[in-house]
Amino acid sequence: MSVPNGTDSKNGQTILLNISTVYLWVLIVKLQRTSPPYTDETYNVLPNDSRQSNIHRKMNGSILLSLCCQKRWNEVRTYLQSDDIDKIQYISFHKGSGWNSLHKICGKSDTPLDILKLMVKIGGKDLILQSNLFGNTVLHISCWHDVSIDAIQCFVDTGGKDLIMLCNRHGNTALHEACRNSIGNDSVIKLLIDKAGPELLEIKNNEGKTAFSYLNQNKRSKLSLVDSIPQWCHS
Repeated sequence: MSVPNGTDSKNGQTILLNISTVYLWVLIVKLQRTSPPYTDETYNVLPNDSRQSNIHRKMNGSILLSLCCQKRWNEVRTYLQSDDIDKIQYISFHKGSGWNSLHKICGKSDTPLDILKLMVKIGGKDLILQSNLFGNTVLHISCWHDVSIDAIQCFVDTGGKDLIMLCNRHGNTALHEACRNSIGNDSVIKLLIDKAGPELLEIKNNEGKTAFSYLNQNKRSKLSLVDSIPQWCHS
C-alpha cells in the first residue's frame, strides 16, 4: 500500500477547502432567500411608500418597539389602525428590560395622545397592568416624567384602583413617583388620590416613606395641595 506524498496531501486539502467554500456560499444564498424580508435593520432603508404598504404584512413585536423608540408616529398609527389580529401580542412584546411599546412611549411628552389611547384600547387592562423589570407600570413611568393629565387619565380609567395601588421594586406607587417628581402636577396627585381613596396615602415604600413625605423633600408644601385634593385627605 503506497503512502501519499506531500504534494498529494496538499492537493487533497485544497480540494476540501474549495468544496467547503462553495458549500458555505450556497448556504448563505439559501439563508438570504428564506429569511424574513423585513427586519429592524432592513426596515430603516425601505422607501416611504414601501413602509406604508408593507407595514401590516411585515410587522412583529420587535419592529413595533423600534418604531416607537424612533418616534415614527405615522407608521405606528397606521399599524394600530389595521385589522391585524396580532396587535395585542406585538404591543406587549418586550426584551430583557421588560419595556413594551407602551412603556417606551408613555413617558415621552411629545407622544401623540391618540396613539396612547389606541394602544390602551387594543390592550385593555391587561396591558396597562404590565410592569417592566423594575416593576414600573405605564402609570409609574408617566407620573415620574410628568406627562399630560389626559394621558394619565386614560391609564387610570382603564386600570382603575388596581393600577394605582401597584408598587414597583422600590415599594413606590405611582403617587410616590408623582410626589418625587420636582415639577409634579398637582392635578395628577389629586386624580390618583380621588380614584384610589385614603389608603393610598398610607402606603410606605421600602424606605418607610409615604408619597407625601417626598413633597417636603422637593420643597413643595402639602398646603399647596389643600385645594386640589379631596376633602377627606385633609380633614
